[in-house]
Amino acid sequence: MPWNPYLKLLGLFWVLMSCNSASNPSFETDLDSAAWVELGKSLFFETAWSKNGDVSCAHCHRPEFGFSDTLPRAGGNAFGVPARNIPSLLGVSRKTLLNWDGGVRSLEEQALIPLHAEGDFGLPPAQSLQRLQGKDYLEKWGYSLNLRTAVTALARFQQTLTLPEPVMDKHYQIGLEWFQNQNCQQCHAGPSFSDGKFHRLKAVKTSADLGRYRITGIPQDSFAFLTPSLCTSWLSPPFLHDGQAQNLNEAMQAHGLELSQGEIQLLELFLQRLAGMAAEPPS
Repeated sequence: MPWNPYLKLLGLFWVLMSCNSASNPSFETDLDSAAWVELGKSLFFETAWSKNGDVSCAHCHRPEFGFSDTLPRAGGNAFGVPARNIPSLLGVSRKTLLNWDGGVRSLEEQALIPLHAEGDFGLPPAQSLQRLQGKDYLEKWGYSLNLRTAVTALARFQQTLTLPEPVMDKHYQIGLEWFQNQNCQQCHAGPSFSDGKFHRLKAVKTSADLGRYRITGIPQDSFAFLTPSLCTSWLSPPFLHDGQAQNLNEAMQAHGLELSQGEIQLLELFLQRLAGMAAEPPS
């Protein structure tokens, strides 16, 4: 079985979450959820705790692109996790497994990765947190900030990022009928149009990124990646785990489908409506 690149961080996570500290609030009783969300939002957009003071969580997860970005690939770090297309955080609270390979099981665990990885925030977490001393939002918080508190607050904020409300006009209805006739819901199922499972697209160009196999060591999981939600896909092209599909036509070809121009346009309009957009795609 391959080495799980997240194993060290997951061990640290469980140590953090099992520790009891008198300087920390009780996560269940002392504070209301609004205080946690407010702190998490401030930390999400904070750049001071990165090495050069110019990187925050929002550096890759940009609100204007559905809390994703438009780069083919980004990230990648010293833990052996390859650079991949940045997934949207909208609706992330619905997911039981995170990242394209499903190697992380909670938002708290996920928050540890950029905090520890050279190339992301680039500083030891203790040093990063030290840089935040004196921030107005921490004085308002009223409790000391440590790593456990930080990752909990970041998770609480991200849990508020909901999927867009679809625009159910004629383009949505026509697109949904085509979608169902093509049996696309076999993988893109449920309210988020994702089955939460891992699939290998046979027409996708393979690379050194082995996908789910990196976590499970099961040969059948080689080059299998988590089904993305279609509710956010239109907000942050390019598509697929490594951004190799620059447009929707290429994404369909990766699925082994050759669509007519009319079908591509129909699907584009459907994806826009899923993303809450009624306007034509930008030129």
